Amino acid sequence: MYRPAELILKEVKNVDGVDINIKLEGLGGSRRRISGGLFIEAPPRAIWDVLTNYNNLHEYIPNIAESGAILQPNGRVRIEQVGVISPTLRITTRIVLEVTEEPFQRLKFSKVESREFIEFEGIYSITSCKDGRAYLEYSVEALPLPILPIQLVQGKIKKEVPPMLAAVRTNANKYHSLRCKTLGPNWMDDVPVPTSTSYRKRLSSTNSIADDRPKYTAPGIESTKLYTIERAPSLPFTSLASGLLQAVLGMVKLLPG
Repeated sequence: MYRPAELILKEVKNVDGVDINIKLEGLGGSRRRISGGLFIEAPPRAIWDVLTNYNNLHEYIPNIAESGAILQPNGRVRIEQVGVISPTLRITTRIVLEVTEEPFQRLKFSKVESREFIEFEGIYSITSCKDGRAYLEYSVEALPLPILPIQLVQGKIKKEVPPMLAAVRTNANKYHSLRCKTLGPNWMDDVPVPTSTSYRKRLSSTNSIADDRPKYTAPGIESTKLYTIERAPSLPFTSLASGLLQAVLGMVKLLPG
């Protein structure tokens, strides 16, 4: 659905020597659209394989503590992510998204469950360039619950988008290099398979595309049960709202008197 946008911020962030275009727009009330994009040397197939490695996203995407997925009867995938707001204060957030895959071109996602957002939907778009590179663009529209200050939410998302895109670029390039060494430079020319078959193959794959980012888990997340194809979810979690309340109460206790 088209919504008239008011430009709030447009800038170029440099992360690890790579320029990332960032734009923040107001869509009326507390609804925001945040988008970002960058050039990646790896081909679209490598970028796609990194983005759809759902069960291992937490291995290389900053601020994701856990990630898992379940395949739906309609062939779509639902992914679940537990994000880290503050490891020190044990503030985490959980969201379940339904994903629609258009192999090697677009990955659309929309909120199924969340205690922080009324609306949360977005898209990854991959475009081939004539010089052999690809351009990855990420855009998300979010409407947080009224209890959450919009400045806090938009600031958090805006801060996370550049390092997230940079991490995808780093791992897509590593993944492409590994595939070229083991399968040859034309490894991406194999025939695409249906989404459901592709996803089942990814679940059983033992290939790792993790980078050298140190692994960590947020306190209270270690025993979280994530979505799997064989098992329904059962998830304890700490919401952003309750986490903020805990943080405020903790600060009050430190006040004199």
